[in-house]
Amino acid sequence: MGEQNEPWKIDELIAEGYDFLEEQKITKACFIWEKVWEEIKKVLTPEIRSVTELGYSLGDAGNVENWCQDYEMELENAGVEDLSFFKKRITYCREFVKLLPESDPLIIENMKRAEAESLFALGKIDEGEKAFAVLIKEYPNSAFVYIGWADLYWLFRINDKTPCDYEKAEKIYRKALESNVDYREEVIERLKELEKEKEKASRCKSGN
Repeated sequence: MGEQNEPWKIDELIAEGYDFLEEQKITKACFIWEKVWEEIKKVLTPEIRSVTELGYSLGDAGNVENWCQDYEMELENAGVEDLSFFKKRITYCREFVKLLPESDPLIIENMKRAEAESLFALGKIDEGEKAFAVLIKEYPNSAFVYIGWADLYWLFRINDKTPCDYEKAEKIYRKALESNVDYREEVIERLKELEKEKEKASRCKSGN
């Protein structure tokens, strides 16, 4: 790490990835951005502890702070088509948190949640459960940790190994409300959506 590099090279690769996204070529964008992350790791020094500081060191090449979050999201989108991208997402999120731990707390939280979600996507349910349990302890007032966890049991089931479990999802949502989380209205809205889905599933089973 700490090697000399040209910011324009990183900037150009970031731009190339966005061009592929405009063409709906998500996997190609992710392959290009994987190179970006490798280049970024080369220029990191012990003094750079946040993505904001990284941006300053690169002259804010390609608006790095936004790009780092976009890369995580596009790895998820690519993973829907090819599960191997969830492995890349886990690796990226872990490295980001380790290398840039003083980044905006919300970004760090989102990276950790993305890692936990990706474990579920890969069918590693037990590992995913443990990861979310750790997140709940670390971010007890974050509605989106609870929502992200519960959603995986009905709304966003990517891997068939994850059971459709309305009761478990409801239990997690209600635990969020008991924990006095922020954005309570988001949790309440999810509960309403879940109830509608349960009613629809019940009608289908009864043949009505």
